[in-house]
This record gives sequence, structure tokens and C-alpha cells, in this order.
Amino acid sequence: MVLSWIEDSVSEYYRKTEHLVFNNVAYFATTPGKKQPAWQEFDILAVKQDKAKIVSCKRGLGPEDYDRQAKLLSFHGENLVKDPQLKIYRPLFSGPPELVLVIEYPRPKHKKRIEKTGIVVRPLDDLLREYINLLKGELKEHGGNEGKEENYATRLLKGLLKKEIIDVKLEKKTGA
Repeated sequence: MVLSWIEDSVSEYYRKTEHLVFNNVAYFATTPGKKQPAWQEFDILAVKQDKAKIVSCKRGLGPEDYDRQAKLLSFHGENLVKDPQLKIYRPLFSGPPELVLVIEYPRPKHKKRIEKTGIVVRPLDDLLREYINLLKGELKEHGGNEGKEENYATRLLKGLLKKEIIDVKLEKKTGA
């Protein structure tokens, strides 16, 4: 399974925040407005305690794509709860899943519109800052020993942070 760097980073963030993570969850269904069923897929299912999140990861979206993405996330959320093909995941959570859109280049006007539908929009930069803070915290907690990491990118980041080869600015950018 090949993940984009965004999907991989977001998956690792959720793993580091103690979520059980499933990538590229696929099932066969008919999307609204279509006549024929086709394979459907969402990027990430993250479960912690009894709460589930369906996460879609995007670099950027055009103005019309925000509405389409909102409908598609809602469709996946409904199917996670009722579609027999996805019943294997249901013992892991209760209630409807939270719908999350992680986007590298959010457009503020469209972000507000999609948030009104109940979808959480997370700018990728914010999530990456939290992820780097988690990694720095782990290094500090373990006395600089980065330990064994399954994910190569996480091992590399921890090594670069430990050796102070990279200097990550964790404060939010301000201004235009």
C-alpha cells in the first residue's frame, strides 16, 4: 500500500496520539448521483477509545471541490456505520464517526463553509507542528534516545531533531 507523504504523516500523527489507524479503507458502493456501484475508499480511519474519525488528506481543493469533498466524507461516515462490508470496524467505536479534512492549502472562505456541515478542517501545517512537538517530547522523555520506530520518516525526523540538523519553527505563521 502506497501512501502520499501527507497521508503517511497524518497516519503517524494519529498513531502517536494513541489512535488505532487503518489506511486506505476500501469498500464497494454506489455514490450519490451515480447509477453503478464502484470501489470507494477513504484515506484514514483513526480510532481511539470508542471514538472513530474518518480522515481525508488533500494538498489543495478548488472552490467547487470543497462541497464534493464534504458530500463524500458524509457518504463514507454513513457507510462506516451501516454498510455490511465495513462491519469489521464497528466493534471498535460507538456513535457516528467524526469527519476530518486535513488539507495542505486550505482556502479560508471555503474552509468556513465546509465546517458548517460539521466536518473538522485541519490545516496540514498545524497538524505537522503538533506531530513535531510530540516527537520532540518523546526525545526529551527518553533522554535523547529516539528508540525504534516502525515508520522510516519518523525515525529520520527524530534523528534530525536529535542531532539538531533541522530547526523546526513551531509557532504559527502570521500575516499574509
